[in-house]
Amino acid sequence: MRTGSPLYATLRDDLQRQITSGRLVVGSWLPSEAELQRQYGISQSPVRRALRDLEQLGLISRHQGRGSVVRSRELSAANRMIGLGTELRERGHVVETVSLEPARLETAPDHVCRELELAEGSVAYRLHRMFLVDGEPCVVFIHFLSPAIGEGLGDDLDRASSLYQFLSSRGFGPTGARETISAGALTGAQAAELDLAAGSVALIRHRVAFTADWTPVESTTYWARADRYSMNLDIHDPSQG
Repeated sequence: MRTGSPLYATLRDDLQRQITSGRLVVGSWLPSEAELQRQYGISQSPVRRALRDLEQLGLISRHQGRGSVVRSRELSAANRMIGLGTELRERGHVVETVSLEPARLETAPDHVCRELELAEGSVAYRLHRMFLVDGEPCVVFIHFLSPAIGEGLGDDLDRASSLYQFLSSRGFGPTGARETISAGALTGAQAAELDLAAGSVALIRHRVAFTADWTPVESTTYWARADRYSMNLDIHDPSQG
């Protein structure tokens, strides 16, 4: 099992690859929870977390007393897989991308190396950008992109108004992602970029995006002004179809 990832994530990702590749066909039953514990050498808790995640993605259905069956090879999610700029423009806002530092290759932090499945100490493209929304600072980003997208792309990345369109043009268009959403206090430097007082609270989104074959291509953290940005999530009960 891949080191550096939570146990449930390793199991979830392995089963997800088997399902989306067709190795586990629609209608087939997954191994029991007990069998998964034996196969992966983990306890019941991470097994159940992994199966819950797969159910939320629409890939399996869980049946009490019987187990879990493959429901679909297609990923589903509460929100569409689009870039934040596209999301804001679809809400009717005018969005301008501002580069705060030139894009460059640099040694990626350890957690980014794990997320992008790079060896520790590897380099990745780093972008530090901001969105002006309707003329006012709204969101600051730190992006790390896999070096697999190509060499010598710093200037091209600085000119790209849509990061996801640029990645698609290179054959690395993201089709899925996992996000962590939280709230946190801004540092003095972050607050200054957003025209806020140090210690102000922001909405923080951390996204790891993947291509269609589940290759990680982007690790990004967003800091958004909580007084100007919100998220809408559609939630459903999978048992109700």
